[in-house]
Amino acid sequence: MDDEDVEYVTTVKPQKHTKWSFIVLAADLAANLVREVADTMETGVTLLLQHREHKIEEDDFFEIVWED
Repeated sequence: MDDEDVEYVTTVKPQKHTKWSFIVLAADLAANLVREVADTMETGVTLLLQHREHKIEEDDFFEIVWED
Protein backbone atom coordinates (compact mmCIF):
# COMPACT_ATOMS: atom_id res chain seq x y z
CA MET A 1 0.00 0.00 0.00
CA ASP A 2 1.38 3.40 -0.99
CA ASP A 3 1.69 6.17 1.58
CA GLU A 4 0.40 8.62 -1.01
CA ASP A 5 -3.01 6.92 -1.05
CA VAL A 6 -3.54 7.18 2.72
CA GLU A 7 -5.91 9.94 3.80
CA TYR A 8 -5.90 11.05 7.43
CA VAL A 9 -9.10 12.47 8.85
CA THR A 10 -9.14 14.21 12.20
CA THR A 11 -12.31 15.25 13.94
CA VAL A 12 -12.66 17.71 16.74
CA LYS A 13 -15.01 16.59 19.45
CA PRO A 14 -16.80 19.52 21.11
CA GLN A 15 -16.38 19.71 24.86
CA LYS A 16 -18.32 21.51 27.52
CA HIS A 17 -16.52 24.53 28.95
CA THR A 18 -15.92 24.55 32.67
CA LYS A 19 -14.49 27.12 35.04
CA TRP A 20 -11.07 25.53 34.46
CA SER A 21 -11.30 26.41 30.77
CA PHE A 22 -11.62 30.08 31.64
CA ILE A 23 -8.91 29.88 34.32
CA VAL A 24 -6.49 28.41 31.78
CA LEU A 25 -7.37 31.12 29.25
CA ALA A 26 -6.96 33.85 31.87
CA ALA A 27 -3.61 32.41 32.99
CA ASP A 28 -2.42 32.28 29.38
CA LEU A 29 -3.49 35.89 28.85
CA ALA A 30 -1.70 37.00 32.03
CA ALA A 31 1.46 35.13 31.01
CA ASN A 32 1.41 36.77 27.56
CA LEU A 33 0.94 40.22 29.10
CA VAL A 34 3.80 39.69 31.54
CA ARG A 35 6.04 38.46 28.71
CA GLU A 36 5.27 41.53 26.58
CA VAL A 37 5.89 43.89 29.50
CA ALA A 38 9.21 42.16 30.20
CA ASP A 39 10.24 42.42 26.53
CA THR A 40 9.34 46.10 26.48
CA MET A 41 11.30 46.76 29.66
CA GLU A 42 14.29 44.87 28.27
CA THR A 43 14.20 47.01 25.14
CA GLY A 44 13.96 50.16 27.27
CA VAL A 45 16.95 49.16 29.38
CA THR A 46 18.96 48.42 26.23
CA LEU A 47 18.10 51.86 24.85
CA LEU A 48 19.08 53.54 28.12
CA LEU A 49 22.42 51.70 28.21
CA GLN A 50 23.16 52.68 24.60
CA HIS A 51 22.26 56.28 25.34
CA ARG A 52 24.53 56.31 28.41
CA GLU A 53 27.43 54.87 26.38
CA HIS A 54 26.87 57.58 23.77
CA LYS A 55 26.89 60.31 26.42
CA ILE A 56 30.14 58.96 27.94
CA GLU A 57 31.82 58.94 24.51
CA GLU A 58 30.46 62.42 23.79
CA ASP A 59 31.77 63.75 27.13
CA ASP A 60 35.20 62.22 26.44
CA PHE A 61 35.23 63.79 22.96
CA PHE A 62 34.34 67.27 24.18
CA GLU A 63 36.82 66.97 27.03
CA ILE A 64 39.60 66.44 24.47
CA VAL A 65 38.34 69.06 22.00
CA TRP A 66 37.79 71.82 24.56
CA GLU A 67 41.10 71.36 26.39
CA ASP A 68 42.69 74.66 27.32
